[in-house]
Amino acid sequence: MVKRAILTNLFMCNGCYTCALSCKVARNLAADEWWSKVITNGKTNTPYLDDPAGSWSNPSTLKMSWTPVHLPKCDLCIDRTRAGKDPYCVYNCPTRAKTYGDLDDPSSAISLVMKDLTDRGYKIYQLPDAGKGTHTAAYYADK
Repeated sequence: MVKRAILTNLFMCNGCYTCALSCKVARNLAADEWWSKVITNGKTNTPYLDDPAGSWSNPSTLKMSWTPVHLPKCDLCIDRTRAGKDPYCVYNCPTRAKTYGDLDDPSSAISLVMKDLTDRGYKIYQLPDAGKGTHTAAYYADK
């Protein structure tokens, strides 16, 4: 059985939202419907979406990151992947932070990238709510 999955290298992700928008457009989703979204990781309890953590008075402390999240409705673009193509989010990622493949195949793109990143000290993980609020086939790599 094929264990299809998507890996996002968070070190390479720049939070451009291209993954979420390409999914939305390709699937012709309603304005309020998302199968993929991007969460901004900065300050908490702020009215601003993209408010970096740290202090503006000391710019060297400012820090911002993003987490592309695949929601349970995501079907990993089964129509494309059966045809040998990458899912829309992977195909359109401008920084090539996303990789798709079969986790059970050691020669697949995702397996090779996971091995390379692990060998270079990255941690590979899933979000704690995988299967509840997020897709079980979404994996992340970070330093």
